[in-house]
Amino acid sequence: MKRSYTTFLVGLFLLPFSLFGQEIQDTLPKEDFLDDAPEIVLSESELEESDATIGTISGILTSSRDRYQSTAGYQFGATRYRIKGFTSEQGSVTINGIPMNDPETGWASFSLWGGLNDVTRYPGLVAGIGFSEHTYGNVGGLVNYNMQASQMRKGTRITYSYGNRNYTHRAMVTYNSGLMKNGWAFSLSGSRRMAQEGYVEGTFYDAWSYFLAVEKKINDNHSLNFVGFGAPREYGRASASTQEAYDLAGTNYYNPNWGYQNGEKRNANVGKYHQPFFALTHYWKISDKSDLRTSASYLFGRGGSTSLNWVNGDDPRPDYYKNMPSYYTWSKYNNEGYEEALADWQSNESRRQLDWNKFYTTNRNRLDIIENADNTPGNTVIGNRSNYIIQERRNDKKQINFNSIFNQSFGNVIWNVGMNASVYKGYQFTTVVDLLGGDYYLDIDKYIAQDSIPEIGERYPIESQNDLNNINNVVCEGEKFGYDYVANINKIEAFGQINYSLPKLELMAGAKIANTTLWRTGKMKNGAHADSYGDSEKLNFFDFSIKGGITFKADGRNYIILNALYQTDAPTFRNSFETARTSNRTVDGLVSRKVFATDFSYNLRLPTFRTRISVFYSKNKDDISVRNVYIEGRSDVGYGSYIWKGLDRVQYGYELGLDWNITPNLEYNLAAGIGNYLYANRPTIEIVSDNGVTNDTDISYLKNYHLGGYPQSAIATGMRYNGKRYWFAGFTVNYFADIYTDIFPEKHTLDAFEGYTTEHNNYAKLTYQEKLKNGMTVDLFAGKSWKINDYYIALNANVSNVFNNTDFAFTGFEQYRFDKENPDRFPSKYSYMYGTQFFINLNLRF
Repeated sequence: MKRSYTTFLVGLFLLPFSLFGQEIQDTLPKEDFLDDAPEIVLSESELEESDATIGTISGILTSSRDRYQSTAGYQFGATRYRIKGFTSEQGSVTINGIPMNDPETGWASFSLWGGLNDVTRYPGLVAGIGFSEHTYGNVGGLVNYNMQASQMRKGTRITYSYGNRNYTHRAMVTYNSGLMKNGWAFSLSGSRRMAQEGYVEGTFYDAWSYFLAVEKKINDNHSLNFVGFGAPREYGRASASTQEAYDLAGTNYYNPNWGYQNGEKRNANVGKYHQPFFALTHYWKISDKSDLRTSASYLFGRGGSTSLNWVNGDDPRPDYYKNMPSYYTWSKYNNEGYEEALADWQSNESRRQLDWNKFYTTNRNRLDIIENADNTPGNTVIGNRSNYIIQERRNDKKQINFNSIFNQSFGNVIWNVGMNASVYKGYQFTTVVDLLGGDYYLDIDKYIAQDSIPEIGERYPIESQNDLNNINNVVCEGEKFGYDYVANINKIEAFGQINYSLPKLELMAGAKIANTTLWRTGKMKNGAHADSYGDSEKLNFFDFSIKGGITFKADGRNYIILNALYQTDAPTFRNSFETARTSNRTVDGLVSRKVFATDFSYNLRLPTFRTRISVFYSKNKDDISVRNVYIEGRSDVGYGSYIWKGLDRVQYGYELGLDWNITPNLEYNLAAGIGNYLYANRPTIEIVSDNGVTNDTDISYLKNYHLGGYPQSAIATGMRYNGKRYWFAGFTVNYFADIYTDIFPEKHTLDAFEGYTTEHNNYAKLTYQEKLKNGMTVDLFAGKSWKINDYYIALNANVSNVFNNTDFAFTGFEQYRFDKENPDRFPSKYSYMYGTQFFINLNLRF
């Protein structure tokens, strides 16, 4: 009997891994590829950064009691895993009911309150389609942070943490007064996180955070709550690179963004953000069964990320394809210089780094004369004109929000109505941060200046001027250049929801309407775009949502749940303009995205055993995506946009969460999400350059290709033992699969296949979507707590990726450039899971 019991436990532990025995094929069936294709015979014949940063809702669902939801938010979050495949913009995040998703992108930016763990520890959650007393929610779920001072757990908490992740040290202090006899309540919190160097070489982390909530209970029916917080932070970034670069550097954590300057490591890609948030909320308890909550908020501040910019010469970044040994293997060089470059890359560390000395030396020896500078006749500027600079792409913002919701219950019915209104302005511009030894920088479009012939008497063609209102703009540190515009977004929405509960049945329904108005205000008159200055056309979108759900309660332990939603979503500002940096031109044929989603779940709740298994399906139709990239290989080169229009996606799969108390002290848990997320049609791809020369349109044959950049399937299974004297220990095994590279759509157009038969080797390479290897990690955790008089002390430790698996690439993307004659010339770029990491947390509470 004992042997059978042990065998059962082992089998249960290994069961989830058998789910990956049959792998989904990642190739497009020939019959489907040619279905509805134009009557053309196939002859029978860089993106610089992944958009994976726009999808994860890591951390959003971590406080749910549902095993799958909490695991997906925490254990799976490090791989950019997406619950049900939904992007961040399809999940709602609110604070005291106030929407916190960025109006410009739709993304939820949790870093706005980063480090404030003590006051964001237990958010309210709706996992997917459901009813909420805070707001309407979204197809990807809802999380609401309650920052009401009187609701914070009374007491003081002091925390110190040490680890080897993105930051090394963390200190937090929090004080909550609770509701005092005079009707006041206070909550204060602050933290500091820092690392001189993070896990990846050349990175650093320097962050603070602060929080204040003050509440006054006016009487038994009314109270006012003020909350303010911010999280100023500065950090050095790491960038994905090619496998060639990783192999030559001898590490999968090679970072091309840094180099030595005067013996110190300096990173060119630095993020710097501080966007404080303030809100005032009035709570009105109308009766024991009804209440009204009304809030007004203001968010503002600066955001930005620096990067290296240059005027003449090749890209100075060390992993640029012309700086790699493989560049010399193409027919142009016939391997001449390959061995020398290979040896240099392998043995010379400086070859793999930014050459700051070169940048300074070049700039200090580049004397130039600019006549009629700053649009002033006779104004002559003489000095060293910088060829290399550090620029910062700024994303400052101001947003006013008004929010109100009325909740009422009577009998078995709970219902609410509410509204949100916001006015948003996003200030997008570029500034010079460091002239790197030069005296000034000239504000022209270097690509037009190099390729065009100026008029007689002009040094540069008029089209190359980034601002015709300030021709020959001489820029110093801290001044704007390149582009400068305002993203204006006004939105108002109203909604209603109802939940009706019977002994055996529960019904939910809701509806929402919304109106969005957005437009661009150009602050510079671009020489290549006459329409770039002033206000653009105002775009208006009316959208709606309806949702419903039914829960069958068989006996108090068995639940069957069915939910469904249909809604339309206005395109975001970022996806509404062809080249927002330089032009007021809107994308042709803009329409709202249509979303249909449904899920069916079975829940079992026993005293020692809890499980949920769900199947889900969703379809996004008429979506649009604008990606700003470097365009090469056409009639011109330079920056521009790849515009995906009329894009359809389907996402389906199932989720499993299980908790089993084998004994009063021993717990077993399992979480699994198995998904299949595909492109469902052949979208139109429009390629538009910033200088207005290129404007090409084609059809991309993407149907049945996989959405890429993150694992579509993941599982975690583990055990935890709770000791009798307030200690615990456990482990988790994580497994990730069905990881595909994010696809470059131009490789899948008919132009890309021209001249190739289906048997040609290049045809297979162009149509192939890489599937990355599955990955497994093991985590260990333990903790112990003590009570000494009125003081509580807790010590926790976690070791992630215990066996130091450094070969697990959890995301990858195809570069937005390709050579049809040699498809391997521009290989994909990858990011790898960190190796063994530890995190030790000590806190004192009283």
